[in-house]
Amino acid sequence: MLLTISLMSYAQTNLGTDAIYINMTVGQSFSQNFIGSGNLDNSYSLSGTLPSGISLSTVAAGPPSTGNHEMTLSGTPTAAGSYTFNINVTATNASAVSNYTSTLVVTVASAVPSSNDVSYSVAQNSANNILAANTSGDVTSINILTRPTHGTSSISGTNIVYTPAANFYGQDQIVYTATGPGGTSSAASISINVNPTAPSVNPVSTTVNANSSNTITPTIVGTATSLSIARAPSSGRATVNGLSIDYTPNNGFTGTDVIVINATGPGGTS
Repeated sequence: MLLTISLMSYAQTNLGTDAIYINMTVGQSFSQNFIGSGNLDNSYSLSGTLPSGISLSTVAAGPPSTGNHEMTLSGTPTAAGSYTFNINVTATNASAVSNYTSTLVVTVASAVPSSNDVSYSVAQNSANNILAANTSGDVTSINILTRPTHGTSSISGTNIVYTPAANFYGQDQIVYTATGPGGTSSAASISINVNPTAPSVNPVSTTVNANSSNTITPTIVGTATSLSIARAPSSGRATVNGLSIDYTPNNGFTGTDVIVINATGPGGTS
C-alpha cells in the first residue's frame, strides 16, 4: 500500500519524497490540513520542533476520505525563523503496517510593524523631551517624515527627542514611520501640546538722572502679557506701561530705589 501526504490547498499535490514548504507570518493566524491518501485510517507523529505558537492535531476527515484522519497544523506564530521537521504517517490494517515520512520546511517571517498616533504634553521652553513612538511588532528603527513646525526633533533609538522653539506654546506635530525586518509601517503622527509656563522676571539695575522721567523695560523669560507692581518705589512714582515700567524719582531725590514687579502670561504669574 502506497501512502502519500497532500497539502489540501495545493491542488492535491502528491509529494513523494519532496519537502513541503510553508510560509507563515508572526502574529497572523495559520491553519492548514494534511491527509494521507487511501481509505485506511492514518495516524501522524512529529519529529522535530514546531514554531512557537503552532501546534499539531488530528481531526476526522470529511467525505470522500471517510474513515481517514487529517493532520492540522495551526496557531499563531510568535517568533520569526526557519524550522524543519518530519511528519511520520502510519496506516494499519489487519495484515500490514505502512509508514511514510514527509519533511516540512516552515519559514516564519516578521510582520510589518505598525505605528499609531500618540499625544504628549511638554512644557514651554523645555528641552530634549523624549517622545516614545507608539509602535507594535518588531521595530528596529523609526524615521521622521514631517518635522515639527515649532521646534526641533531628532531620533534616539526608537524614540523622538523634541525641543520646542523658545517661548513657543501651543500645538505641534511630528509624522513618523516604523521599520523592522517585516517592512515599513504606514505613517502616524505625534501630537505635541506645549503648555505655557509662568514667566519669570530677571532682576535689572539701571541708573537714571534726578528729576527725570524714565521707561524701564525688565528682562522677562517666557511669555508675558502684562506686568503688575507688587511693591511700589519708596522714593518715586511707578506706573505700568505695557511690558515696561515708567518711573519718576521724587524731586531732589538721589540714591537707590526699588520696584518689585510681577509678570503674568498664559502659564500664570511670576
